[in-house]
Amino acid sequence: MLERNIAYLRKKQGVSVSELAAAAGVVRQMIYDYESGKKMPQPYTLLAIAEKLGTTCDAMLKYDLAKTGTNETTNN
Repeated sequence: MLERNIAYLRKKQGVSVSELAAAAGVVRQMIYDYESGKKMPQPYTLLAIAEKLGTTCDAMLKYDLAKTGTNETTNN
């Protein structure tokens, strides 16, 4: 689910792979690897990705954000 969320939010917000990689402090190939599920980001990298994409690590790990259509989920 994390890989789908990274790709979904990046595309939804119009953030390029290069921009996200720079914000996360990794090379572009790592973003492709995260989005394909080949690799998992380190916690500090995930935090930087979540901040750049306007969400939280918690939301990215717990929820399918493409299904909710948002960057977050709400608990009512």
